[in-house]
Amino acid sequence: HAAGYARVAYETAYLKAHYPTEFMAALLSADAQRTDRVMIEIEECKAMGIEVLPPDINESLRHFTALPNRETEEGEGGNAIRFGLTAIKGIGDSSVLQIIEIRDEDGKFESIEDFAQRIPGKILNKKVLESLAKSGALDSLGERRTLVDHYDLITDFAKSCGDISSAQTDLFAHMEDASAASINFPQTEEATHLEKLNWEKETMGLYISSHPLAGLKKYIGKKAQLMNTLTTKEVNKKVTLAGVIESVKKITTKKGEVMAIAMLEDPTGKIEVTLFPRTFADAAEYIENPDTVLVARGTLDYRAGQLQLRADAVKRASLSTMIHRAKEQGFYDEEAAKKGLIITRPQLEDEEQVELVDEEGNVIAGETQAIAEKADETEAFLGPLGQWLLQGMETAD
Repeated sequence: HAAGYARVAYETAYLKAHYPTEFMAALLSADAQRTDRVMIEIEECKAMGIEVLPPDINESLRHFTALPNRETEEGEGGNAIRFGLTAIKGIGDSSVLQIIEIRDEDGKFESIEDFAQRIPGKILNKKVLESLAKSGALDSLGERRTLVDHYDLITDFAKSCGDISSAQTDLFAHMEDASAASINFPQTEEATHLEKLNWEKETMGLYISSHPLAGLKKYIGKKAQLMNTLTTKEVNKKVTLAGVIESVKKITTKKGEVMAIAMLEDPTGKIEVTLFPRTFADAAEYIENPDTVLVARGTLDYRAGQLQLRADAVKRASLSTMIHRAKEQGFYDEEAAKKGLIITRPQLEDEEQVELVDEEGNVIAGETQAIAEKADETEAFLGPLGQWLLQGMETAD
């Protein structure tokens, strides 16, 4: 049993070292239904120098797609992974398979008109078009907001050209006119960076191309304490944190009141925030609004090896307004906004105690154990007999 696990560990380590892009794409595909694992693995990809890209109608396969040595806009090769088309909410697996089959048979889609003509009408409906456009999968064919706002023009165009999958359509009679036709979109303001990110979160369940708080580290640092600066010295003390809500878990108490446990992200980390009924009542109206930056003040706790915040008071700030003010005051980092963020929970460097657990792994309330200084690794590995051998096997005693 141990040998089997050792072999699996060796093989996966070999694949990760020598085929990092393909390995991480396979790992992401295996965990595709678990958003929490996908987020951890995306952070691992970024740490490995692998760019994680939104889905693309001309590059994405069914699942996560490995793109080793992909050419960038600068002409340099780089490793990348694209989200698969099945990761987009609102698009069925059968529709994805048909789109990929059409692309493989007749080549990449050259324009939105080409896409509308080649995809069967039963697939090309409002829900599919809106999901593809919002996720960024159609960015290579047109501007995102234009396609989102005017999806009806695309479906009307497809109908006017005729459904090529229908046996009743005379393909050759319409081929010349269809190839020359185009969709006349009205002038539309381009989608903002923040709108694109919110659409990605809506259709994919997480931010992909960047993060709403990327570029705001200096500005938020002026208004609240950054999470990566938290240490055990602040435990049981009042702190103020600010960030966007990654997830919210609502809980009904024995009294029938609603409280929540939210995961709060700032540009440097994430932390669990407990909102008891009275505090949650103040935040319930706006806590899941994508334009919300939650400013929470409360007591910092240390439980199960992680820092947590018990919020006493919360207030809302507008994310779009915050970005605008940060730019005005010169506190917005454009480069950081393009690169995105790698967000993890704070790791304590000076933690001195850990909670004790019983034989079943349950935390024993109120029981802690001081951490001893780390023993010398060589001594711990060799043991007393090995140390005696290294020291010349002295027998004078």
